[in-house]
Amino acid sequence: MKLMPLLERLQMNGLGAAGTDLFLNMMPSTVTRATMLREPLTGTEINHELPEYYKTEFQVIVRSPDYEDGLSLINDVVKAMTLEEEWVDDMYFRYCRPKAKPVAFPISDGALIEYTVKMCACFNEED
Repeated sequence: MKLMPLLERLQMNGLGAAGTDLFLNMMPSTVTRATMLREPLTGTEINHELPEYYKTEFQVIVRSPDYEDGLSLINDVVKAMTLEEEWVDDMYFRYCRPKAKPVAFPISDGALIEYTVKMCACFNEED
């Protein structure tokens, strides 16, 4: 799954800037407030019976020094990425929605809190 178009959507919604506080698959440890979109480790499955039709999951992770700020940020990010019957770049999303409410990780050594939400998506992709 191409996550860059979704990252650009977050940027257009004022939720950060790519490379500064919006990241794909890796978030620098030096960044204290940021959002990362992470591809599934198993990749997006291919159904050879239904070409260019995909169902997959990906993870959203936000980091913040403040518990309430982190919760607010992940809720805003999830809201911006919740889609139904909508084009994003060359992908037509039948849906993209959270699978569960945000869950918080324990506070890190850097005294930062991280939240995660698993998103599930069903989309078609143009060539």
